[in-house]
Amino acid sequence: MKVDGKLSVRGDDTIESTIKYNHKLNTAEHLIDVDDRLAQEGLHFYGISQAELDKFSTDQIREGKKTDRTSVAQAMKHFVRDWAEEGQNEREESFTCLLSQLDSMDREINAPLKVLVPGGGVGRLAHEIARLDVFEVTMNEWSLIMPQPVLLVEGDFTTVFNGEEGKYDVLVTLFFIDTARNLLTYLETIHRLLQPEGSWVNLGPLLYGTAPFLQLSLTEIISLEEAVGFKIEDPGDVCGDISLNGLPVRAKEVSYGRNVRGLNRNGFLAQSWRAIKL
Repeated sequence: MKVDGKLSVRGDDTIESTIKYNHKLNTAEHLIDVDDRLAQEGLHFYGISQAELDKFSTDQIREGKKTDRTSVAQAMKHFVRDWAEEGQNEREESFTCLLSQLDSMDREINAPLKVLVPGGGVGRLAHEIARLDVFEVTMNEWSLIMPQPVLLVEGDFTTVFNGEEGKYDVLVTLFFIDTARNLLTYLETIHRLLQPEGSWVNLGPLLYGTAPFLQLSLTEIISLEEAVGFKIEDPGDVCGDISLNGLPVRAKEVSYGRNVRGLNRNGFLAQSWRAIKL
């Protein structure tokens, strides 16, 4: 029974004695405290005072801006995907395709291959590449958990590496290229940063979720890559089945942000290729 939209005393007692709902509420309160400690660590790390935080909140309210809870939730999911035990299957599904190609590349102990990983999330892919040995890895994003052979660079991928033309032997993109507003700019930047005969290894869907100027099909992307100056090569069976007849592009189903205990199981048909700079 409900009284004025609330559970009756009898209903409340039945729920509590049957499913211990107050225990759920207590757990939620505890997790709020855990989240608060995480937020306080972030404020301390970046040197943000309480006064600065209060002013920011006041300005947001005055200007009518909404709190960006989605970005916070996505960032926390990235940590789970990259570093938690729950993300292990997701990492194996996507990382194996990329790491197998890098591990097959010839390299010498005195001349490690220079690898760039733009859009590297919170660092696990760059970490795993560095673990293969004889790679120097630069990641274009930020993470606190990084091994010594990994350099972190913040900023816009298309501009922050100006002056580094032909510096990298390998460029690795994972769930990245469909973040471009102008895909041609991404392709030109990748081509510019690679040395001649350098490799671009890619895996990811084509969803274009960031107000893109261009939304190209897979066939159109491959044609544009060739026009920019790439030769497309088969990434191998580990990256799935052939996507397009006559083209060495493969596709495999990969999970993304999937909660194995949840009702919603998110996944994509990710496209993969290896492109060589001519």
